[in-house]
Amino acid sequence: MDLLETLKNVEDLETQSTEVHYESTENDGYKSSFASLYKAKSFDSQEKRRENLLLSIKVRRYQTVDEKRDLNDLFEIDEDVACETDLLEPMEVVTKLPKRRRRRRKKILKFGDALMMSEWLAEVPSDLEKNWLVKLCPVGIRNMIVAHNGITQSFNRKGKLLANHTSHLPGGGPSTPFHKFTVLDCIFASNCYYVLDVVAWNSFSLKKSNTEMRFYWIKSKLEETPELLEQSDANPFAFREVNYFPAELPLVEEKLSCSFIVGDEEVPLDGVLFYHRDTTYLPCITPLVGWLKPYMVPEMLHVPVGECFMEKKPKHYVSLAHYLENKHKKRDVPGEKMDC
Repeated sequence: MDLLETLKNVEDLETQSTEVHYESTENDGYKSSFASLYKAKSFDSQEKRRENLLLSIKVRRYQTVDEKRDLNDLFEIDEDVACETDLLEPMEVVTKLPKRRRRRRKKILKFGDALMMSEWLAEVPSDLEKNWLVKLCPVGIRNMIVAHNGITQSFNRKGKLLANHTSHLPGGGPSTPFHKFTVLDCIFASNCYYVLDVVAWNSFSLKKSNTEMRFYWIKSKLEETPELLEQSDANPFAFREVNYFPAELPLVEEKLSCSFIVGDEEVPLDGVLFYHRDTTYLPCITPLVGWLKPYMVPEMLHVPVGECFMEKKPKHYVSLAHYLENKHKKRDVPGEKMDC
């Protein structure tokens, strides 16, 4: 099989892997930022789709000549899209048109569906302890943070603008160079951004970097910028890193044996994220990021968790497989309204 044929096959499989359905788990009491995901019609197992995506990533690394150097390059741009839209609150970037058209127009940066979203960890990877990393995710609102032109903006998963403020992120405030930009994947809660991942920092793109590199990078940069940890007039919302650790079962058991702590504060835990070490930052739903509620961990990984987490298990919950199967059946009921 030649390179072009390989690329076509993996692209087809990537398309299949993103056919999922969003819906929150029963009796959670809130809509999780990582809403329940169920894979729609697909002929491959979750494990097989992981293998194909990793192959795709490896092939594309060989094709990449240069990293993106501009904020425009990180996101799809549509110059003719109208600013009024239900799903998008665009950031405006003024650019020069060719000489034959002297007037300047606005390029629209679209931040809708730019976050990397997880699938349920319905099939535990055979290489979980060797090749996967874990982050415990606080309850809150999923955000993409974009710092550029001296302002920091937060967007929700669909690209709707949630907030404008300054920050000490590179490019995000008057004390930083305006031409620089930073893009973070965060959870917002209690006047704080909990940083899950990084897409770009100080105009350096990490979109093509693997998970371990991205996690190490953002940890180091936040440690080098302590002013981001504190609230101030110039930085009204603190930025705190969500620690990561290898997906070794004794470590998972230890971390879930007691309350969830970020920094020095106890925060409510939403769920557990599992990232493959070698995945790049993919702006889609991907099997290379898995998701479990804490009360599902004993069932799927066969390790105990603290009683405080087991108490959150819904009354009628049986198992993850049962839950997903029920959701799949409900989707096939004629006339039933389904979320998009």
